[in-house]
Amino acid sequence: MNWKEELTKFFKEHEEEGIELLKELVSKNTVNPPGNEYLVADVLKKYFDELKIPYETFEKTPKRTNLIAKVGEGHPVLFVPCHADVVPVNPDWDHDPFTVKIENGTAYGRGVGDDKGPMVSAFLLAKFLKQHEGEFKGTFLFASVADEEVGSTDGLVWLTETGKIKADYAVVPDTGSGIFKLSYGEKGLLRFQYTFRGKAGHAAYPDHGVNSIWPAVAFLNSVKESYTEKIGFLKEKDQPNFSPTTFTVSGLEAGSAYNIIPKECKVRMDIRYTPQRNLEEIKAWTDSLAKAACEQYPGTSFTVEMPDHMVAFEIDPEGKLCKAAMKATKDLTGKDAVLFGMNGTTVCKQLLAAGIPSLGYSQDDDGSAHQTGEHIKLSEIPLFGIALGLLFAELAD
Repeated sequence: MNWKEELTKFFKEHEEEGIELLKELVSKNTVNPPGNEYLVADVLKKYFDELKIPYETFEKTPKRTNLIAKVGEGHPVLFVPCHADVVPVNPDWDHDPFTVKIENGTAYGRGVGDDKGPMVSAFLLAKFLKQHEGEFKGTFLFASVADEEVGSTDGLVWLTETGKIKADYAVVPDTGSGIFKLSYGEKGLLRFQYTFRGKAGHAAYPDHGVNSIWPAVAFLNSVKESYTEKIGFLKEKDQPNFSPTTFTVSGLEAGSAYNIIPKECKVRMDIRYTPQRNLEEIKAWTDSLAKAACEQYPGTSFTVEMPDHMVAFEIDPEGKLCKAAMKATKDLTGKDAVLFGMNGTTVCKQLLAAGIPSLGYSQDDDGSAHQTGEHIKLSEIPLFGIALGLLFAELAD
């Protein structure tokens, strides 16, 4: 089979079907919380029943439905999880965000790029593969998963922990960067809260208390000294394809009244670190800064909490998955794709923890995900669908 020729023909013939499916999926309000991803699963079940594509559904929590459909047999097994939930909407949309508006070849609506547009591409590819079942080797697993926008505890975290996903590779269509930028790695996510403590007292008598704000200020000044000329970016040795580690002060809380010396001052921070760094090294550094700050102000101390941590990763850029994606883009467009490391996080982390090599490869949403006016060009549906099909064929070759 000439994959490029057949895929191009199929996606052209099913262009209107893809647009109608996108409209139907976006019309289902799956804002998380509460999610209600069963609404999307119900739409997909109808289509998969018509196509006689087998599927299973899984729920950790009622109405938080995960659906996995299967086409083909044997290895390699490619798992493509698209998330059904979307982020909340602001009131400043110029139309109902759960109704797709199409202008000049661009679709606008909540979730069109993140992640229901990619879901349409993956669904159409599953339909194509079903029509050609027996003409290729390998298994394509389409998934509509829950709860990606709020931690995936009802979605891929639970699915991987309970062993419900068996795959050789995964492509996560959730980067918003298009087929010319391949996310082969992600920064680690680390969140700390440092609580500096002193002694409460009357503000009229500052010598009767120990103000917890001052060691917090000293701590923050030390952090700032570690920045490059760009606030928030740490000075460090360059790592190919990754921007520098970021250290964002995201919260500061102290004091309950004008006339009370604050006993506690809390500093919250969000750190996105490159794969060359690790939790132990970063925590040792921030602890040393906090200790030095307290030493400047006798009578103060600190404690630290770590509410979130996800490790950084990068897969082999010369491995079969990266090479298959690079070749798919090149064969389809004649242009080379580039590798990059994401600042944010996707479910690639959970899949890698389950031993499944994973790559971010998706439609281009023009950076509009989560924003008012979220949009994609309709041409992204066939472009990504065909590229994903070529990637699958390359893995199976």
